[in-house]
Amino acid sequence: MVKVNPKAIYPTHKHPYKTEFIYVLEGNPVITIAEKKYSEKKGEFFLLPNNINHAIENKNKNVGCLLLVGSIKILNLK
Repeated sequence: MVKVNPKAIYPTHKHPYKTEFIYVLEGNPVITIAEKKYSEKKGEFFLLPNNINHAIENKNKNVGCLLLVGSIKILNLK
């Protein structure tokens, strides 16, 4: 679980070998995927393919966000 404090930002980054997921448990984060921003709410789920830039921001100045974040490592089985 990841808590995003009020006015906090997880800067743009990517994972070259992992697909990441984000499930919103509480709050209203702004999730940026590539160049597109999504203003979200409790119950939303995102699957972020590897090598895609993404960021998380909590624009609320009083209330934090709680996210379930995980990743799946991509294996080359050749």
